[in-house]
Amino acid sequence: MENTDAFFKLQRASFLLLKDHPFFASLLYYLKFKAAEAVLVVDKKKETWLVVNIKTAATDGEYLFYNPSFIASLKEEDVCGVLAHEVGHIGLLHFSRQGGRERKLWNMAADYEINAALEENNIRLPKGALFDYKFINVIAEVIYEILKQRKEENLPEYKKDATMTLTGGELDGGKTGEIPKEIKSLPTVYIGKKKNRKAAAEWKARVVRALQQAQKAKGNLPAGFERFVDKFVKTKIPWTKVLASMVETVMGEGGRWVYTPPLRKFSWAADKFALPQEKKEEVKAVIAYDTSGSITNKELTYFLSATWDIFSKYSNTKLTIIANDAKVHAVKRVKNKRQFLKAAEGREITRGGGGTDFRPVFNYIKEKKIRPKILVFFTDTYGDFPEKAPKYRVLWVVTSNKEVPFGKRIYVPPEEIIPEGKR
Repeated sequence: MENTDAFFKLQRASFLLLKDHPFFASLLYYLKFKAAEAVLVVDKKKETWLVVNIKTAATDGEYLFYNPSFIASLKEEDVCGVLAHEVGHIGLLHFSRQGGRERKLWNMAADYEINAALEENNIRLPKGALFDYKFINVIAEVIYEILKQRKEENLPEYKKDATMTLTGGELDGGKTGEIPKEIKSLPTVYIGKKKNRKAAAEWKARVVRALQQAQKAKGNLPAGFERFVDKFVKTKIPWTKVLASMVETVMGEGGRWVYTPPLRKFSWAADKFALPQEKKEEVKAVIAYDTSGSITNKELTYFLSATWDIFSKYSNTKLTIIANDAKVHAVKRVKNKRQFLKAAEGREITRGGGGTDFRPVFNYIKEKKIRPKILVFFTDTYGDFPEKAPKYRVLWVVTSNKEVPFGKRIYVPPEEIIPEGKR
């Protein structure tokens, strides 16, 4: 079964992943490679079993099963994408999030979520991988419901093949009775709620270590994984650092290479030495604050000053600050620290006290044609969201455990907003 070319590519891709994407490589360390065209999945408690064909790759959190012919057919960069994809499934705990959802449909939703994260991390995906720009910053649970509707409407997207997480959820189509001898020789994966709970605890600890190492080594966190920090490491990595790493990814996109005319006295060398230079374009960012009454003025001031500490690193940034409850109450545009702190200290930026509706902020951005690179929205998430995600990136800095329908989410515990002795 082992294909030497396939195994060599896996080893080479592991090295490249370690060099370019250490977060994913550190998670890959916990998985063992095993060539397999099919595996036997057994649910001991329900006494059911099923043979699952491995067309591409799959993982159970202990082994990374791969189809040798598939891996051998790929370029090394594509193999890196496959490896990052599989460990991404485990890192995002897709096996423990499945619940009672249909396995095949859940695997597809999980594929879309992890592939969107890989795209943001500039990791190349193999040809034919499940990817849709509409699902960037959308969690697998929401994607599942969308795919479920597509399935009911018999749309072709449902028929696409997905890679697999072999643990979690129910064993759809499982058979009962004695397992045939010829099937017993296949690699066996045991599933069950008890095993899932144990595996989830182990992988949470591993993700914590990987996130901390990535934060220490590169100064930022891998895209797509920041919103899990609040669940895993909210007391280990300050939320401001998480926000800073997310903003850094976006703000770094503000540069472009342009050709600039040489000085007149060197014009004779223009045809030989005119080189491109990086020009930093103005990056527009919007910061919106929920002023519905559930967030205090002290909290707002803290958020404002903490946010400026992050954005002040970028001299080419133009900020638009919006105060909003059920409607937009105030808009402030700032370009320097003095203007920013003045806005934070002023009463206008804290106006509100009504209900909560996030849609006016998105509508204002659209009507004024602001076209921001990023929107950072501070809120407790108890309000009405837009039906569709905008084209720009959205980061939600929240003070509750409620999920958001799109964008990325950072949880901030109340004790971090207003430290003891300052309340």
